[in-house]
Amino acid sequence: MDKALEKDVYKTLDKIASYLAQRDHAPAELKRKMAGRYSQESLEQAMNIALEKGWLKSPEELAQKLTDSLHRKLKGHLYIQNYLKNLDLPATQMDEEKEQEKCLTLLDNRFVNWQDYKYEEKQKPTRFLQSRGFTLSTIKKVLYETK
Repeated sequence: MDKALEKDVYKTLDKIASYLAQRDHAPAELKRKMAGRYSQESLEQAMNIALEKGWLKSPEELAQKLTDSLHRKLKGHLYIQNYLKNLDLPATQMDEEKEQEKCLTLLDNRFVNWQDYKYEEKQKPTRFLQSRGFTLSTIKKVLYETK
């Protein structure tokens, strides 16, 4: 490796460390952020060094961590899967019970006496939950089968 490339690799590695100090990043996310600033060769070498040093988490571990974080923000399964897909991370399993609990929490926070709504009035809560990434089957179970 020549001196100029080695210097560029270390500058790239420094920037990777800076990004990872703020929060965990997926490898694909780091590559997208740094693609315009650094050469492809130095970026690949720096990513390999970061992987060897254990700076980057495994895709499964990172996907689970992000899923847990988005669950706390009351995001639905479809939203979470789309978020992971955009970061090139593997999909996670849906927990139907947790999804229903999140739906109930959102409905209680947003709509007063939603259990008493007639069929036509339940369209607004349905759209609200769909925009949060919940599946239609989960929404129907919560809205029409919960008392």
